[in-house]
Amino acid sequence: MKRRDFLKTGGAAIASGALLGASGSLATSCLSSMDPDSKLGSTDVLVVGGGPAGVCAAIAAARCGMQVLIVEQGNCLGGMATRGLVAPFMTCYDATGEQMIIRGIFEEIVDRMVALGGAIHPREVRAGTPFSAWITTGHDHLTPFEPEIMKFVLDQMCDEAGV
Repeated sequence: MKRRDFLKTGGAAIASGALLGASGSLATSCLSSMDPDSKLGSTDVLVVGGGPAGVCAAIAAARCGMQVLIVEQGNCLGGMATRGLVAPFMTCYDATGEQMIIRGIFEEIVDRMVALGGAIHPREVRAGTPFSAWITTGHDHLTPFEPEIMKFVLDQMCDEAGV
């Protein structure tokens, strides 16, 4: 489906949702217009957007036993981190630079990319290095990564979780 067609369909769905009022769920109106054989018609969780937050939400929900469908307008997962080439990930350490505080699925993604040679673990990247553009303030423990490796890892993790 082309983006323009998606937006037209979404606009029609929003308009019909407004006509249905608060009691008629927008999700219900969208799902009822879908092909009954599609996965979308029987999903527990619909994640719209396959950027880092959407992918982590989808994986977390699937790991909790939900049937999850992720919808992404682009041709890959990762959003601006992959398609927009926005890198590196900024620090995941506390303000002192002593302890990694952002962990969980993010850390799993980083560890997998490191294992494939597609990232440098943030514990190895200090402020003032070429990876931080020689900036020191707020740029300690960055995570440089290869976008193509990240796409692969996100696809793999979503597949493993059943997304």
